[in-house]
Amino acid sequence: MLTGPSGSGKSTLCGRLADDLRAAGRPCGGVITARRDAQDGRGLDVIDIRSRTRLPLAEFDRLTGGPVTGRWHFHAEAFATGVAWCLNAPPEALLLVDEIGPLELQQQLGWYPLLAHLAACPGPVLATVRPSLFEPCAAALAGRGVHRIDIDSGCRDTAAARVRGWLGLAP
Repeated sequence: MLTGPSGSGKSTLCGRLADDLRAAGRPCGGVITARRDAQDGRGLDVIDIRSRTRLPLAEFDRLTGGPVTGRWHFHAEAFATGVAWCLNAPPEALLLVDEIGPLELQQQLGWYPLLAHLAACPGPVLATVRPSLFEPCAAALAGRGVHRIDIDSGCRDTAAARVRGWLGLAP
């Protein structure tokens, strides 16, 4: 698991790793969350790693009719689509899930249906999580060897090198 505070570069690193894997001809799949600053307000999008399809995932302080955590209002249909993207990834692919958070671990919503899949997935898995949620996330993935890589603005390159080494990619 890749841990770090908001804005530390977890999603950026996941996107770069997916690009590196594609360039090396290795399969990868899953979802990456990206910030969206639109004229009508802030939001989050979910991106399918394989097709690069992008859908609105959440709105800040704007009702969506979906799950809510804090001031974020989520689009339930984006979660359903994102879960399908993850479940359809090739079994040998690196499966990336960015990010498992309070919605999943406290409300059992969002990417929650993926937790059992991540625990049993035969291929490598990389999930992002905030440091305060590492322990509950690791417990949810019980039975799978979980390694923690911390990232912040001062160690992005070191963290990226560790993940690349774990995946057998050149630095």
